[in-house]
Formats: sequence, structure tokens, C-alpha cells
Amino acid sequence: MGALLRYPILGLVVLTALRDRLFGALAVLLAVVMGAAVLFGGAALVEQGETAVVLAAGAARLVLAVGLVTFVATQVQRLYDSREIEVLLARPLGRPRLVAGLAGGMAVVAVLPAVAVALVIAPFAPDVGGWAAWAFTLMAEVVIVVLFTLAAALVLERAVTATLAGLTFYVAARLMTFILGVVDARARFGVGGFTGEAMGWVVTAVAAIVPRLDLFAHSGWLLYGVPDATPLLIAAAQLAVAAPLLVAVAALDLSRKRF
Repeated sequence: MGALLRYPILGLVVLTALRDRLFGALAVLLAVVMGAAVLFGGAALVEQGETAVVLAAGAARLVLAVGLVTFVATQVQRLYDSREIEVLLARPLGRPRLVAGLAGGMAVVAVLPAVAVALVIAPFAPDVGGWAAWAFTLMAEVVIVVLFTLAAALVLERAVTATLAGLTFYVAARLMTFILGVVDARARFGVGGFTGEAMGWVVTAVAAIVPRLDLFAHSGWLLYGVPDATPLLIAAAQLAVAAPLLVAVAALDLSRKRF
């Protein structure tokens, strides 16, 4: 509680999540999808337990992303519609500090359910090291997703467009390996001519700047572990670059707006 009083914007976001019953709603949805994963895993011919763990981890990852993106987008629109953002800007904080406080609060709100999911899955993960890597990269992933959605919501000011932007970013980042594979195959077999080659350049450029969430939180790590520390280093590096960059973009856009 002392931390919430010391950082009022961060505390406001956390209290808003509690008031809107975000954590309760996520708990119910996670319980449903994990129960379904156990059911489907039991239908497997072999390794029913391992199948259930993999399905539960993947489903939980998706539920967290969708729920958190929706929360961030709707909360930012509420700040604009209720003019609460003008009240916050009237405080002697400065716009960059306001955005930093919002980003910190959203990151805390994202990490808490991710930690809960990791703790629930922990007893069923055969490999402890793989579980630790999965949990860490899951937390890094949800932080990046909520910060991107926060930046989009502050720029766009509408919940629907910000939600679509956040989900599009998440899906594209999750499917980047597949997209790059398709582009590489088309280029290798000469499909599409110059247009296909140009599209490949664009996709490669986008992949170079978009966080590679496809390298995060592989469900297979829970069963077989990670070969080395490379996935952790990649996740930490991308979080260290993406988080301040997204906060800076949001702060720059907010500093240019007039209320």
C-alpha cells in the first residue's frame, strides 16, 4: 500500500484493475481454458499429462494477451472520455512522468496474472529450468504487449482501434517465424517476381524492428527445458529496448496534444 501512495499514477491503475474486477475475470477465463486443456489433453493417445500442460500454457498465454489488451485500451479511452486525463495533467507531474506512471501501472497489472499463471503451471512442468525461462519470457511478453497497447491507445484515443492495433501487433509478433518462412520460401522458388521480392524486403524490415514474441514462452520448454540462456537474453534485450521506446513514443504524442 505504501508503494501505491508513493507512486499515485501507478496505484491508480492497479486500483482501477481491482475495481473493474480484471483479475477475477482473468481467473475465471484461465480456469475455463485450462480445464478445457486438461480435457483435450486427456483425449490424447499418449503423454496425456504433457499434452495438457502444453495446451494449458498456450491457451493461458492467449487469454492473458487478449484480456490485458482490452483492459488497457478501455481504460485509456475512459481517461479521455471522463476528462480524467486533464485532471491528472493538472498535477505537477509533467506529461512524461504521467505516461511513465501509466506504463508502470499497466506493467504491474500485466505481470501479476502472468506470475499467477506461472505458479499454477509450475507443479505440472517436468523441467524446472524450462519453467523458469517460460515464466520470465511470459512476463516480458505481456509487458511489451500492454505498453504497445498503451501507446496505441494514447495516440488513437479510441478503445476499439487501440484494441485492434494491440491484437494485430500481438498476432503478427507471434507469427513472425511463420511469416518469414513463407517469405523465404516464395523468394527461394521465385514466386511473385519483383512484387514478391519487395514484399519480402518489407517483411524482413518489419521483423527487424518488431519484438519477436514468437521467440518467447515456448510451451515445449516446460517439458524439455531450454538448450542455453539465449532465449532469456533475447527476451531481456527486447524488453529493455521496446519498453522505453514505447513509453517515449506515447510521451511524445501526449506532449503534442492540447486539452
